[in-house]
Amino acid sequence: MQLGFLSKLSISGVMKISNLKKHNDMWSVITQKCPKCNQGNMFSTLFTMSSSCSHCGQDFEIEPGFYLGAMYISYFFTSFFLLSSSLVLRFYFEFDLLVTLAIASILSVLLIPIAYRLSRRLWLGINL
Repeated sequence: MQLGFLSKLSISGVMKISNLKKHNDMWSVITQKCPKCNQGNMFSTLFTMSSSCSHCGQDFEIEPGFYLGAMYISYFFTSFFLLSSSLVLRFYFEFDLLVTLAIASILSVLLIPIAYRLSRRLWLGINL
């Protein structure tokens, strides 16, 4: 059985891909890693941020009110996602307005932890 191009994939090719993911800034945002070293975790639990990076010591508590700007990023993500999903549910799938609002409400509650973590990581990455 021939695997085509997969049979030519070498171990070094796999190492290069994992190395690229390890040092890529977008990959660091998605995996919630430290913006300075891309290795330490920013969050210890779902909603609790670590005070500093466990790997490089970067302080995550810059100053009081530092993460206020992250609120605007979170608002943008949530609004865009809910508006687009509501439009798709209402006009493409032709759901009733009340059903669309109910699904949008449930999605907004489920989206809170994701938006919170992504917005804080992005805001810290932008300002460092």
